[in-house]
Amino acid sequence: MVSVSQILHSLLSHDSNHLRTILVSHLGAPAASPAIAFALGLTISFGVYLVVHASLFRAEGFYLIFTSLFHLLEFVYVSKFHPDTCSLDSFLINHSAAFVMANVLAQLEYVVELMLFGRTYKANWFLIAVGSLLVAIGQVLRTGAMFQAGSHFHHMIQEEQSQKHKLLTTRFYSFSRHPSYVGWFLWAVATQIILANPIMLVLYFVACFTFFKDRIHYEEALLVQQYGSLYEDYAKRVPTRIPGIPGLVLDAHKEK
Repeated sequence: MVSVSQILHSLLSHDSNHLRTILVSHLGAPAASPAIAFALGLTISFGVYLVVHASLFRAEGFYLIFTSLFHLLEFVYVSKFHPDTCSLDSFLINHSAAFVMANVLAQLEYVVELMLFGRTYKANWFLIAVGSLLVAIGQVLRTGAMFQAGSHFHHMIQEEQSQKHKLLTTRFYSFSRHPSYVGWFLWAVATQIILANPIMLVLYFVACFTFFKDRIHYEEALLVQQYGSLYEDYAKRVPTRIPGIPGLVLDAHKEK
């Protein structure tokens, strides 16, 4: 029988492959997703405990709360709008090897600097407040944009769009052409402000910038193929909102 401690250990260490193995082998695929959701709920509770009762680790507490909530909301979205493809991957815990490594390094920097500098630096209420505000804004952008798009949004870029797919230009999509990406970018970077991780703050920014620059260029090339001048006009009206990433359409426009 799989134990809660095994699940929590894999979640906290972000060892997603190990987590997948123990859950599927012991519970079977249908029961694995509820088990992860339950473990994420326990992680949120543990985070609340750290915030309330362990002031030295309050930053870690906020980090666990926000991170677990992020993964739960990703799964809730997929289960609502894409139930046929809903799986363990829908939590995005195992998004990529780089994603897992970034989380591990973030925890490592937090622990090392906590030992070196203590509470004054690593449990700073100002940094926690600023980081939490930015995380909340990022989460609202991410989740709000996904739910607005409904079944039109996918975790994986769709090479061939459905006939029912439509170009969204209102609400969240009137603020940014890629509001879910802006939200995730802001969310990811802000988690390192909460943890007061200067090294990982820079690395997270660089990694997110590189990832989303390539993804947005690739995705917009497909959107231009599908919508043509309709998307080009939209791109000229609405920016990406990610500094330094104007997007494929505006990059091409500048080159002319």
